[in-house]
Amino acid sequence: MLELIARTSKNPDVLLNLAQHHLQHHEWGRARMVLEQVDASDSSAYRDQVNELLQDIIQRLDGCYSQENQT
Repeated sequence: MLELIARTSKNPDVLLNLAQHHLQHHEWGRARMVLEQVDASDSSAYRDQVNELLQDIIQRLDGCYSQENQT
């Protein structure tokens, strides 16, 4: 439902909520793509939130990569 709303509204708040939803479900690639849409909309008011979520994705991916190399 949230994806349908995000596709039709293009509201940065809705897109950020969708990105957070994807992160909660370990869908990092989808979250990154949604964040790129927010970033491309040139909404400087959301830049800090976008950067924070992108850093979260990077940290999660680094953690997964580190765990794979330890085994």
